Amino acid sequence: MKYKTAAVAIAAAVLVITATVAILFPARDIQGPALPELNATIVPTWSPSPLTTLVPSPPVLLPSAVNISKEEAISRLREDYNFWDYTIENVTLTDRYTGKILYELSLVPGASGFYHENATFFIDAVTGDFYQPSQENAGITIKQAKGIIWQDFPEMPYDNIRVTFTNGSKTTSRGWDFRITRDNETLIFGSLFPDTGELREYTRQIPWSQRADTSPITLDAARLVADTEVMERNGNLPVVMTHAEYSPLLGMAWAKSSREYLFIYNRILQNVTCESDGISVTVHPVTGDIVRYQKKWVLTENALAPVSVPAIARGAAGSIVEQEARSHYPLSADRIRVRTVDLRWKDTGTEEGIAPAPESILLAWKVEFDDEYIRAQQNPDKGVGWVDAQNGSLLELHYRH
Repeated sequence: MKYKTAAVAIAAAVLVITATVAILFPARDIQGPALPELNATIVPTWSPSPLTTLVPSPPVLLPSAVNISKEEAISRLREDYNFWDYTIENVTLTDRYTGKILYELSLVPGASGFYHENATFFIDAVTGDFYQPSQENAGITIKQAKGIIWQDFPEMPYDNIRVTFTNGSKTTSRGWDFRITRDNETLIFGSLFPDTGELREYTRQIPWSQRADTSPITLDAARLVADTEVMERNGNLPVVMTHAEYSPLLGMAWAKSSREYLFIYNRILQNVTCESDGISVTVHPVTGDIVRYQKKWVLTENALAPVSVPAIARGAAGSIVEQEARSHYPLSADRIRVRTVDLRWKDTGTEEGIAPAPESILLAWKVEFDDEYIRAQQNPDKGVGWVDAQNGSLLELHYRH
């Protein structure tokens, strides 16, 4: 009997201790928002570049500083990556990068999608921005990039600025890509140079209702708009306008073939015009707004050939190209006509982020020509030849029927 009484007493004591622990130390719910269903799918509508797939990080507890839920992070990803290219395989919170709490989204390519390799994206759990580890090596932060964009487009009635860092590839330049949106519609998209934050390019989305068939403003009026844009964004840069045209906006196949004005300003180095470095500006023919702005500024002084004065005369360069062109289409030989011969730094093929080798940019004569066949075309593709201005060798010839 005394053993039975003791057992009862022990059991009662255990119940009392258990209840006390439950009161003093209540269980905590450390479970974060529910993971998204597997097999959801997504695809890009603009250009945040996929990162090399990483081994998923171990999950971390949901910190109090987190403002973005997993569902919001997935929604943010879906804004740029639609459903058929990628399937979401895993979503976790990670603190693998110092000072950052990120959603790590591991993706696998869809069967019918554009991409064919696994990818990993990070979304900042505090700001909702895409995060690229390589952005830590940029000269400005994402916050500074947003501030610069706001200063560049103060007149835009936007409700959001989306910014992401692209580390660069064969098809994309390194820099800060951005979108300005209102009511989920993109108003402007473009990019900034990665280290200075200078505007590299932007494109303004033009509503269909504003794409008229005729132009109520003149070429001169449009050029004034373009000149002002170049001056306001760059100051007194050494550039010269080398090309102006009024061309189809949507292509001749469209019934409503709206057009646009295009102006090209080439850079000047040592009193010689560059072929590639420079600025292009596109102006809307109805409103006079800037539709597109692009800047390429790659060359350094030491990349140029040591002599900026030609040894081959202009006329001789034209004859060299004309003679070579005659051998390509003998039936058109008597109808070839040299249109222009201009001295240029031949910087074609240069890329941003890749410094040209010292003295690798040649001084050359650019020769444009046509023939009877080319002149008969609605949108003629002119012949172009390049002649080394120092030794007279033919560097390049583009001529086809």
